Amino acid sequence: MHNSTTIFKQLILNIILPVVIAIALLGALNYYHTQSILIEGNETKNELISHEIKNILKFQDYSFDIIENDLNIEIEAYSKILAEYVFKDTKEIETADLVSIREEIGMDATLQDIYIINTKGIVVNTTYKRDLGLNFFSFGEEHKKHLLDILKKGKFVSERFTLETTTKKLKKYTYHPTFDSKYIVEIGVYSGKATRIIESFKEHLNNISEIQKDIISVEMFIGADNPISFNMDAETSDKDREYLLRTFKEKTKQSYESEDENGTPFSYQFIYMERKSTSLYKGAVIRIITDLTHERAVLRNDLIQLLVIFFFTILVVIFLIYNKTKVITKPLKKLVDNVNRITDGNLNERADVEGNNEIAKLSKQFNVMVENLEDSYNNLEQKVIQRTSEIQRQKDEIEEQKKHITDSIDYAERIQYSFLATKEMLDKNLGEHFVFFRPKDVVSGDFYWADKLANGTFAIVNADSTGHGVPGAIMSILNISSIEEAVKEGATAPCDIFNKARKFIIERLKKDGSENGGKDGMDASIICFNADKSKMTYTAAQNPIWIIRAGEIIQIKGEKMPVGKHANDHIPFVGGEFELKKGDQVYTLTDGYQDQFGGPKGKKFMIKRMREYVLSISHLSMEEQYQKIDEVFMDWKGGMEQVDDVCVIGIKI
Repeated sequence: MHNSTTIFKQLILNIILPVVIAIALLGALNYYHTQSILIEGNETKNELISHEIKNILKFQDYSFDIIENDLNIEIEAYSKILAEYVFKDTKEIETADLVSIREEIGMDATLQDIYIINTKGIVVNTTYKRDLGLNFFSFGEEHKKHLLDILKKGKFVSERFTLETTTKKLKKYTYHPTFDSKYIVEIGVYSGKATRIIESFKEHLNNISEIQKDIISVEMFIGADNPISFNMDAETSDKDREYLLRTFKEKTKQSYESEDENGTPFSYQFIYMERKSTSLYKGAVIRIITDLTHERAVLRNDLIQLLVIFFFTILVVIFLIYNKTKVITKPLKKLVDNVNRITDGNLNERADVEGNNEIAKLSKQFNVMVENLEDSYNNLEQKVIQRTSEIQRQKDEIEEQKKHITDSIDYAERIQYSFLATKEMLDKNLGEHFVFFRPKDVVSGDFYWADKLANGTFAIVNADSTGHGVPGAIMSILNISSIEEAVKEGATAPCDIFNKARKFIIERLKKDGSENGGKDGMDASIICFNADKSKMTYTAAQNPIWIIRAGEIIQIKGEKMPVGKHANDHIPFVGGEFELKKGDQVYTLTDGYQDQFGGPKGKKFMIKRMREYVLSISHLSMEEQYQKIDEVFMDWKGGMEQVDDVCVIGIKI
């Protein structure tokens, strides 16, 4: 009995105790490992969501850049007009009728608003009455510093699209201080395109929470010192605001867990995201709220299972030691060795115990548990690989689409140039001349066409089709084909050519299915020269024709209707004729040159200035005139974007 007791104690010390410790450690390892897997899975899921949102925001920023580039030129011009001219004297700026001023300078009342902000950050006058009296300094020190810097520097500043504080609509704001630095002229601009982009983004955020059942909401915030949400109904507690401010400041992930009044656990994770920003809005923070009910249930069940396995194993071991000491010694040793190796992190290790006793069954259950852990690791890794592959595939598709678009536009350019009059034809029939042709984009809505007509006259057309870029180029081809069709039907008089071309354009555009057809067409002029160029016949639709003779300019104004659908399209084009003399110079032009913004004050070049300049250089050769017109246009435009296609034609008799 004494020996039996000794052996039992030794078994307790040498077998049961290590087994108990090993199982306890393994249980703890399994519990915390399961917890780690759940946490890591949640983190990975959130990272994937964050990565997906980052990719969307990159394309969003790219789209906003395109939209803003189109807006900046126009809005900067309006800002300079208001700050530097309209309100050069600010005595009556707070009582000025901004609605009338907005209309006078040609701003869009439906999309554009004017705000007058004093040095205290208060809106003292505005076309958007809802914001009258609004104090921008109350939005935080960052916003206050931003406005004071604008006043100090005295320069135009354009912000990116942001959320309007009262409506949460997407709006672009620009700022321009007055000369006396007592006020800031702010212009707010809505954009339907930008609004549609952000609404699509909001819908995507909502779809994430709908697809991921444990995710309650995904929300994005902007504004480092006064965070605002993209959703008007987004709820934020004081604690959320604390974590939002901390995340913006530290630019790292922040998270906390909390329970509601019903005891439901939630995880709140805040992820900082770098964005293309301005001096005012730097970056964004994504808040992901996750329901932890399922995660806690998994951990609770796992803990119960581990406790059951642990106590059951102890009881079995004690019973077997008491009854079959020698039988279980060897299998116990094997099991302890296996457990130790698995505890060290070797999940490929499996318990190998022969027999059909409790220890063997425990070993099998243990192997199942380890296999489940290994499967969890493998499944998670596979999901990450699949998601990475999908992202790369999407990137490749986008790059391929971009290449297709670029190739298509280049091809369209070659096609369009094949429709234009050739240099050889113009040199042969016009003699000394120039064609100043500058498309805004790769392809153009402006075009010039020429051909010899059935009556022996040589016709040349200078036209501005509706639109620019690809749509304008397509319209220009339709217009050219309509002119050529009119010529094929025997029209030789300029007015007849335009009348027939107008009819063809209207008929073709009616095919869009509308009752009256499209309202597109062209503003154009056509001149027909006889063989010795002693006489020209002409018709001008909107665009003028200039004749310079003996240092004076004769202007032929265009008829007040385009070649296309119009309220007066039942009235035929008339045109006229003009006797020419040797040395006369004839000019036709579209409106792109005169409408270009630039110069020291960012204004349009204007038709009057262009007419005076052409007259001033009329003593030069056509080649020299071309060079001068090119130089002046580029100098005037400067760093500003070209606003429209340009075509100017000069002919010396």
